[in-house]
Amino acid sequence: MKKIILTLVLSCLVVVTAMSQALTIQSVETKLITNQGFEFFGRVVEKEKNDIYLNPSWNNKGELFVDGNKHIIRNINFNISRNEVSCRLKNGKYFVFSSVDVREFSINNKNFKKNGRSYYEVLVEEDNSYFYKRYDVRYHEGVTHRIGGGTVGSGRMSTSFAYLIKKGNESKTIELNKKSVLSLFEDQQEELKRFVKEKDLSYKKEKDLITIISHMLKLESKLS
Repeated sequence: MKKIILTLVLSCLVVVTAMSQALTIQSVETKLITNQGFEFFGRVVEKEKNDIYLNPSWNNKGELFVDGNKHIIRNINFNISRNEVSCRLKNGKYFVFSSVDVREFSINNKNFKKNGRSYYEVLVEEDNSYFYKRYDVRYHEGVTHRIGGGTVGSGRMSTSFAYLIKKGNESKTIELNKKSVLSLFEDQQEELKRFVKEKDLSYKKEKDLITIISHMLKLESKLS
């Protein structure tokens, strides 16, 4: 098979921070090969029009962490529908990075890590404990007409979220409510309630929950 030379045709810019130098892409088949010899394994695909992505625009700043090295990637996005990270190429196609190699990445300062077979956004990290956010896709049926029972309009897809706490090898899914959060810290519930009241926080807001979980995990770390 003849190699496709795409050195000056790609809009996917790769930078290795240790070198502070832009790397052009030499070829694309089942891997991206930089002119410095670094290889990103994956595959080239057409964009699926019904897939949902983290950002509507591909003009994003990203970082891939591979084998202990950080690589700055432009035109990167996270495919929520397929739980994949990909880079837009200037020829209109997309390079999907192998999740085996890329176990951690960030897009516009949102950090993601591999947990099991899926990527999760890391909202809090404290020692060996994590507060994760999982992105998923939910299908909504069309509206059922009152008369005749027919469906008005087509169904639609939207992004849904799930939250979990991982401590060591144990994981627990939580809801954005007081009862669920309190159940995570059974031995420190009074401190948790005091902190929430003192800081005027809500169990139902993600940004407040990040503050709560971060405080409680730091407290657990000090007590252990």
